[in-house]
Amino acid sequence: MIFSSSCHHWVQKQNTAYRDKAFHVLLVLFISTLLSFMLQGCGYSILAKNSISSDHNGPVKIYAPQWRNFTNELGFEGVLQDSLVDRFTESGHFIITDSSINADYILHGKIFSIEHIGSSYGSYDRATGLKAKLKISYSVKSPQSDEIVLEQPVYLREETYVLGEDTVQTLSLQKQALAIIADEVAEEIYMRLLTNLTDQGQNKFDSYCPEVPDVN
Repeated sequence: MIFSSSCHHWVQKQNTAYRDKAFHVLLVLFISTLLSFMLQGCGYSILAKNSISSDHNGPVKIYAPQWRNFTNELGFEGVLQDSLVDRFTESGHFIITDSSINADYILHGKIFSIEHIGSSYGSYDRATGLKAKLKISYSVKSPQSDEIVLEQPVYLREETYVLGEDTVQTLSLQKQALAIIADEVAEEIYMRLLTNLTDQGQNKFDSYCPEVPDVN
């Protein structure tokens, strides 16, 4: 009887340990899946890290031809190009090349739409503030392998601004809002490339990615 009771107690302990282990595994899978949905919900494409090889010398060379602009905001492609060049060259991790021949990667982009819609209203439903809404796409590929290492099929950005006292002032404020958007787009692409293509980016990635809870 004593042996039977001990054996039954041992079996119960083993079953409990097995259930705890199974729960732990399921919890890890749940958190991993939740994290993936969180990142994708923010508009990010989850891609494997494609680091430059350790024998690569100097900054990563990016060829960034001017984006195709399908909107009526003529000249915005130049504003965006200036923001990209400024952001990529100020850190020292990247350089912008004039040709794709010696480039490590090629950055392509398209500007699909720019809208200016009312964001706030005063008396008689007259708009007192506007919102500039930008819709773009971009991708980065390796010219050697033709592999796409980073892709964002749709990316939206917006910035609010107030109506000026006259048309000239309103247009000036509108341009300022678009310049802010261009800088934000450049920062977004820079951070994603830094994360995916350089070892230095891994420390920066930790600063803006959601942290996985410790389930141990």
